[in-house]
Amino acid sequence: MLFTYYGNPSKILNILEGSFFRNIYISILESIHEYAISLNIC
Repeated sequence: MLFTYYGNPSKILNILEGSFFRNIYISILESIHEYAISLNIC
């Protein structure tokens, strides 16, 4: 992938930013889900 986009640094930055924000979004959703499960158990 890096060799494909080696000539265009902006595409590399877009890929890194996309995965970065996607990981934050997934971690937030997982924490909310675990919090809801703990409320249901208690």
